Amino acid sequence: MTTNLHFAQLSDIHISSLGDHHDMLSGRAAEFLSGILTNLNRLDDLDFVLFTGDLFDTASAEEFDHFQQAIRTLKKPYYIIPGNHDRRGLNKTKGLTRRQFAHHFNPQFHARPTAPEA
Repeated sequence: MTTNLHFAQLSDIHISSLGDHHDMLSGRAAEFLSGILTNLNRLDDLDFVLFTGDLFDTASAEEFDHFQQAIRTLKKPYYIIPGNHDRRGLNKTKGLTRRQFAHHFNPQFHARPTAPEA
């Protein structure tokens, strides 16, 4: 017996609070994402959606909010693998940290050890 698995993969969305830049349509990425998710919701045989990194451009609170707004419309299960743009840079003080990203998107987050030595 063969079982087929149907999923959609979305990558490098780069929702940006900086507008369009570097030949990317990042300023309109949240709008594009909303349209894509509407179409994915119409697929009866879609098992899940896989987001593979770079949801954001700078991981700012504004970008996170735009992504959260769009993702709320998705009626399919989804999984997220973070990319290098999905957390603030080491020299930055604003934006999501890796831990904050995991808190929002990793269902096993609360099972992780919290002791500094862990």
